[in-house]
Amino acid sequence: MTETFTPSAEELLGYNANQATNFDDAALQVSPTRHLAVVACMDSRIDTFKVLVHHTDCGLQKVNKHDFRTQLEDELGVKPWWSL
Repeated sequence: MTETFTPSAEELLGYNANQATNFDDAALQVSPTRHLAVVACMDSRIDTFKVLVHHTDCGLQKVNKHDFRTQLEDELGVKPWWSL
């Protein structure tokens, strides 16, 4: 049987309250000191703060580089200067 995920607002607010109560890095500054951005897959199995490695069936590997850059340029009006 496949489970489905349909969270209620109360459930999500409960998770948020728990995170706010138990978050132990609240004293960290907001602005990054290393001036580094980590662009990662949005796969929820990956905790990018602990590890950044390849994972199976990454959707980003299926992206056509040229089409992706063109889409970004069309949507943002700026051609990406970085490589994918």
